[in-house]
Amino acid sequence: SEITKELMSFMLGMAAGVMLLISIFDLWLGQAMEFGFLIITIVFLLGAGLILVINSLIKKDDEGDVSEKRKLYLSGIFTAIALGIHNFPEGLAIGVAVLESAQYGVVLMIAIGLHNIPEGIAVAAPIKEGGGSKWKAGLIALATGMTEPIGALFALLVLGSFLTPLMVGMSLAFVGGIMAIVSFKELIPQAMAQNRNQYMIVGMLFGAAIMQLSLFLLE
Repeated sequence: SEITKELMSFMLGMAAGVMLLISIFDLWLGQAMEFGFLIITIVFLLGAGLILVINSLIKKDDEGDVSEKRKLYLSGIFTAIALGIHNFPEGLAIGVAVLESAQYGVVLMIAIGLHNIPEGIAVAAPIKEGGGSKWKAGLIALATGMTEPIGALFALLVLGSFLTPLMVGMSLAFVGGIMAIVSFKELIPQAMAQNRNQYMIVGMLFGAAIMQLSLFLLE
């Protein structure tokens, strides 16, 4: 079944809302208040700079007439990469939380699991609409979620002994920078290209609200 422009606009908006809320409030502001604004902001900007460089390198190969479908497909892939990278330190955070207190780890796992659902949709929808098969869209969405348990296991097995809260905070801020740029450079322009801006705005608010709720439940 074809995804309507309205739904596509809403879903891309929702993905941007989710990612901007996490990246700005949780991964930048939250970490900055804990570890100091200077170091966290520098790391956040490094993450943003890295994805801008990667973005421009990928786009260079793609010069010329890039079809709407191709653009959608690429934005799905970018979102998948950003979320996959983001889920890894989130998994680390779960692992570290479990090391500190099992109860907190479980709550964190449930909340992160919940917000991975809209993330999965945000990855799968543009890939499918951009010409990828259902299977490909589903598998890529699944893979972005799978980096999380891998991160958790990595934290528990490898880093438990020497991972400091500052290191986790810095890796989260770095990822925040990546996510903010992917939202501004990929998701929002793609949503606007659907010419259904009111759906995008509702999607952004909805995504941010759901995300805020899951963060609130974490408190």
